[in-house]
Amino acid sequence: MSAHFNEKFKQLRKAHDLTQDDVASIFHVSPQTVSRWETGVNYPDVEMLPHIAIYFKVTVDELLGTDALRGEEDVKNLIRDIRNLLNGGKHNDAIALSRKAVKKYPLNAALHYHLVQGLTIQDSTLEFEGKHKDEIIAINKRLIDLLDYKSSLLHRTQLIQFYAKCGMREEATQLINTLPEEIWYAKEPYVGLVLDGEKWVNNQKNRIIRAMYLLDYLIGGYAHQSDDRKGNV
Repeated sequence: MSAHFNEKFKQLRKAHDLTQDDVASIFHVSPQTVSRWETGVNYPDVEMLPHIAIYFKVTVDELLGTDALRGEEDVKNLIRDIRNLLNGGKHNDAIALSRKAVKKYPLNAALHYHLVQGLTIQDSTLEFEGKHKDEIIAINKRLIDLLDYKSSLLHRTQLIQFYAKCGMREEATQLINTLPEEIWYAKEPYVGLVLDGEKWVNNQKNRIIRAMYLLDYLIGGYAHQSDDRKGNV
């Protein structure tokens, strides 16, 4: 039985202004049984699920979270397809697919991130230079406002890089000042100390990949800045 059920059931009960005793009376079970449904200790019999769904005017899939799982799989497939298009240099197709995806999932930050990636890449060409500037900034600002602080960090750094690219140093500096100062006590380096087997291997791989990306970014930035400063001498 889906772990999604207990939260969904509780939400439906409260939305209908029912107590656990009320629900117990409706479905001919004890209040303790209803309590166990909501805490995830137990779940209703399969035969009872359609009756619960009918009473609350939802589908069994909604009760079990099947629709949400399908949505998650759909998003993963969309991100994979967008990345393949971007990596293949098909930027127009990647942007078109990203726009359809964010319309379908308007609150999905990962899809918006990939849309911005496509727009940024296209904006670097002579044909589109600067045309997407306002849209790129607006998307990132909206996500920063919508998401919790930790989830917004990716979009903060994305916008900082774009501000810097556009010569908007004051805006970039203001956003930089919202980033966390301390990184030395992050949990990731220490998680590996208590992991074994495949989990330990995956943790180490993720740390190495992130370190490689950071090193590549730093070296690329150093080379770019060095060229610029030499040209100004």
